[in-house]
Amino acid sequence: MRKRIFGLGLILLLLLAFIPANSAFAAEEEAQLAYVTDVTGSLSDYEKESLNRTAEEISLRHQCGVYIVVLEDYYEYGNRDIESCAEGIYQFYQLGFGEEKDGVMLIMSMAQREYDLAAYGAFGNYAFTDYGKDYLSRSFLDNFRRDDWYGGFQDYLESTDQMLVSARAGEPVDIVIDREETPVNPMFKLLTALLPSSLVAFLVCGQEKRKMKTAVSRRTAEEYVVPGSARLYLRQDRFLHRSRSVQVIQNKPQQSAGGGTTINSGGFSHHSGKF
Repeated sequence: MRKRIFGLGLILLLLLAFIPANSAFAAEEEAQLAYVTDVTGSLSDYEKESLNRTAEEISLRHQCGVYIVVLEDYYEYGNRDIESCAEGIYQFYQLGFGEEKDGVMLIMSMAQREYDLAAYGAFGNYAFTDYGKDYLSRSFLDNFRRDDWYGGFQDYLESTDQMLVSARAGEPVDIVIDREETPVNPMFKLLTALLPSSLVAFLVCGQEKRKMKTAVSRRTAEEYVVPGSARLYLRQDRFLHRSRSVQVIQNKPQQSAGGGTTINSGGFSHHSGKF
């Protein structure tokens, strides 16, 4: 009996030895991850609760999960990069809404000052296009660079809500739809600025030219002869030569304004960077 108890105790110790002592998620293996998870203490309890309520309300209203995860160092969880860390957390806790598990998650690693926006599911990837995630990142990066975490997360949730509203209306934020962000050709700007002044100058010069024109060109040599000064028995016009210019115009393929979402083999789309 003692040997059996000793054997069971040894097995239990070995199992405990392989459980990461610094795992921030070990206590939540059987629970659903909160909408806002901060294991670094960057947010106060009040800030975390306030953000969590806002994220939950947005998620339920749009049926698309909106999450925030703040880590100290994603290397501690055995990940080679922040994108794989985001995918692991999203799948382990079965985040997202519906059969497609639609959702978007902002994950941050303080040690590397890196972030990743990870979208998942048919609607999640539709609502957060490649351009859309870049647009979304601009809403919070200015705050994060000043270490204003709470303000940055507030801007993230507000922009996410607006993007989900547009997506549900059939118009996700994309490079084709967001006309204000579409770059304008510099040559087009120059022509637009010069065209009005050039047109005015052309009209003024044309009017002055008509006032100064006193001679009228003739079409045939006979018209230049003074009446009664000569007799012409043969009238004939001859073309000595003919010139023709040819210009080759090459048709260039039109460049389409690309958009949409790049989805990897795991069903995720990402946008990562530094803050």
